[in-house]
Amino acid sequence: MMYIRIVVSISFFILGFSSSWASEKMPQYVVYQVIGKCSKVALKKVSLLKKGDFLNTPDVVNLAEGSTLILICANYKAFQLNVKGKYAVSTFKKYCAKSDGSFTANYFRFVWDELTHPHSSPEVEPEKYMKTAGAVTRGQEKYNLSIRTDTINMYDGDFGIRFTITKEPATVKFFASINPFKILVSQQSKDFISFLAFAKTQPQPGVYYWYINELPYKKSNLHVLNVLNEKQYKTTVAQILSKVIGNNDADRAFMGGFLLEQEHFLGEAQKYYKLGLSLNPESKINQRLSRIFSESGSVL
Repeated sequence: MMYIRIVVSISFFILGFSSSWASEKMPQYVVYQVIGKCSKVALKKVSLLKKGDFLNTPDVVNLAEGSTLILICANYKAFQLNVKGKYAVSTFKKYCAKSDGSFTANYFRFVWDELTHPHSSPEVEPEKYMKTAGAVTRGQEKYNLSIRTDTINMYDGDFGIRFTITKEPATVKFFASINPFKILVSQQSKDFISFLAFAKTQPQPGVYYWYINELPYKKSNLHVLNVLNEKQYKTTVAQILSKVIGNNDADRAFMGGFLLEQEHFLGEAQKYYKLGLSLNPESKINQRLSRIFSESGSVL
């Protein structure tokens, strides 16, 4: 009986320790942004909050006058506090009661993983966090394009991204339709492929297609170009950017680029990634994404 009691006691100790360890490793909330002076009280110790800090139920948060605190819930929903006062973290559940099903949840999942998994590298492959709704895939890709090009939204004019060719010469063909195939323009290049030739055809709003063809036989997937009129394009971009939150300009630029890329507005995403890098040159994710877009998505 003594043996059983000892085992049970040890088991409860291990379970309690594991629970405590899990709680520490997997917080209920993560600090996304701090404006002004915000602090937390944990185990009777007071510390100033900064991006990446964890919060759990026993903690208390203090906001000074004029401060704002933006938190991410464990279900990837973000909320903010901006009224001076003392807050029990245990009351924050109401802000996370319903998971955020909007496309911003993908961005905050990326941020959550980046902040809570310091030994992994979400920034190496942020694309896996982006939803693929509206994307089209046909066939097996023969090229390794460093940005997702299955679907691109643009309006009349070159959308500002070109693809650097690192191996053999390639041809890109643009089609007005695929049933039957109706070629608009075909161009061959040894250096890079741009969409300028397509833009010069002055395409009307509608759906177009393109693929890269490595002479003489290999073909890439058939990709989709959604050409919008300028008003529709700019209105949609503005709607996407209206979902960006926070007061940190570098974070806002990256979030804007992430959401725009996710929604297939690659030309606009490129602008925001470059802005994010100029505002925060030390950011690994800004370095990577700005490099990918500035190097124009190499055709490997």
